[in-house]
Amino acid sequence: MSARLAPLVVATYGSVCWLCGGAIDMDAPRRSALGLSVDHVRPRSLGGGDEVENLRPAHFHCNVRRGARPPRRGRVASAAPGFPGVSPGGPGS
Repeated sequence: MSARLAPLVVATYGSVCWLCGGAIDMDAPRRSALGLSVDHVRPRSLGGGDEVENLRPAHFHCNVRRGARPPRRGRVASAAPGFPGVSPGGPGS
């Protein structure tokens, strides 16, 4: 479901990986390391949904490495301006 929302996620948050802060290669295949994937801020397994407010653009390899764990404090680019409503502790924290 979130893959269908990828254009909206990119239009809302841009093409920078919210996990590492690096530019996402928008021309790369989705499953290539630097290609676009849509990551859930709060993983679905922890109650997160597919609302655009819970989705962020990420490199495929950053998303896979993170898995279903919550974002780690101090390691998430979302604390920087440009990712409103998300702090390193999760949505709204």
